[in-house]
Amino acid sequence: MIQLYVIRHAQTQFNKEHIFQGVTDNGLSSDGLKQAKYIADYFDNIEIDEIYSSPLNRVIQTATPLAEKKKREIKILDKFYEVDCGKWEGKNWYYLVENEGESLRKWLLDADFKAPEGESLLDVYNRIEKQLFEVISMPERDRNIVLFGHGGVNRAIICHLLGISINRAFRFEQSNACINLFEISEKFPPRLIMLNYTGHLKED
Repeated sequence: MIQLYVIRHAQTQFNKEHIFQGVTDNGLSSDGLKQAKYIADYFDNIEIDEIYSSPLNRVIQTATPLAEKKKREIKILDKFYEVDCGKWEGKNWYYLVENEGESLRKWLLDADFKAPEGESLLDVYNRIEKQLFEVISMPERDRNIVLFGHGGVNRAIICHLLGISINRAFRFEQSNACINLFEISEKFPPRLIMLNYTGHLKED
């Protein structure tokens, strides 16, 4: 059986300021660097066999403390970068609510809707599929796998594994540095054990 931990990257300054980030390649904020260490601490008593990451810097930074602690290589999944938000990137969420509210609403409800000059969540869902199922192949081998991703990418992963419509992807939350856990067996469909867990994050 595979224990698959799917983790969203820790906080960036854009996250803190509610700014659309997408493929803009920001690093972590000072709080985000702390969150990355808290993630590593969560796995103190859990053996890790493989660590995977999006190619974007904020995700690699989030994965690094765990990789160093467990002495594991970070394997980059080149298709797992965040949804490209086009002209919305760099704009504040509340600005978009005020000025492009109808388009934003469509983007949240219709996975095939694209931000101006961006891509859709359906595009993300389709582009990660092959690599996702390569990562979780051979479930008869007992392994603990950690996959570090993004809010949009994680939602696509969850929809894939649970067999639910990608149009429902924004019905559940993916907080910065959250942990999701799946059990994947050759005998049963994937089971969601934990969703958007943030109990490992400490209040400073």
